[in-house]
Amino acid sequence: MVVGVSWEIAEQIGPHSDPNIDGSGWVWELQRGEGKHSEARRVFVEISRTALVSTGMSSTVTAAAIESEGRTEVERVAQLENPPRKIKCNTHGVRDVYPDDSF
Repeated sequence: MVVGVSWEIAEQIGPHSDPNIDGSGWVWELQRGEGKHSEARRVFVEISRTALVSTGMSSTVTAAAIESEGRTEVERVAQLENPPRKIKCNTHGVRDVYPDDSF
C-alpha cells in the first residue's frame, strides 16, 4: 500500500448496476503512486432509484453526483487516505460505505 501519496482520478469505468440494489450508478478508478509502487481502487457511486427519478430532491450533493455521473463524489473521496469502495447517494444525502460497515 502506498501511504502519503494523493489519489488521482484515473477514469470513469462506466455505468454500473447491481441486481441487489434498487438503483444504479457509475464505477470510477482512482490511482496513486508510480510504477510497481502504484495502487488502484475502484469506487462505485450508487444512486438510489428514488433519487434518479426525483424532481424535487432535498440533497444538493446527490443532485450534483447525478449531474456529474458520480465525479463530484469521487473527487471528494480521492482526498481521503482510505477512500471507500462504495458511495451511496439518496434523496437525503450521501454515505461512504466500507467493507466492514453493517447495514
